[in-house]
Amino acid sequence: CSFYNIGMSCAAILYEIYWGESGVTENLEVSRNLFDHTGYFRNTDHYAPIAIEGLGSRVDEDYLLYKNILITDNVIRNRTTDYAVYVNSAKGVVIRNNDFGTVNEIGNHFKTDIHLNGAMNIEISDNMYSDPTATRTEAIRGEHIRNIYGTDVMVNGKSLLPDAE
Repeated sequence: CSFYNIGMSCAAILYEIYWGESGVTENLEVSRNLFDHTGYFRNTDHYAPIAIEGLGSRVDEDYLLYKNILITDNVIRNRTTDYAVYVNSAKGVVIRNNDFGTVNEIGNHFKTDIHLNGAMNIEISDNMYSDPTATRTEAIRGEHIRNIYGTDVMVNGKSLLPDAE
């Protein structure tokens, strides 16, 4: 699918409590999409082109209800949000082989492409990042995390994003 000029998130994987339009998501695949010029209504986490947002940020199996979500082979261009992918209250997420665009497509300069907050067992591998000068710890931000692994974050068998409650 191709998503052009979307003011909010393109793939909003969240529990929408106000209207009751959705529930907790598991076993989902977001793959082979083009997201171009997104999130321009507001620069918040849940307006990221791909946003998983649950009900908290505790790193505890009982609180991470969003699970088994595959985010692969997507192209994200011209985003107006700080992050291309936001993961909150989730476990078992794979973020692989995505292209997060380039930094100056519409005048924005973002170093961080992935924001993890309340997440565990997350694989991050083989992605192309928007700022080639950014370190992996600048390109991937994590808080309240456990077991973040993959080719993008592992050096000498250790994760660049250590467990942090």
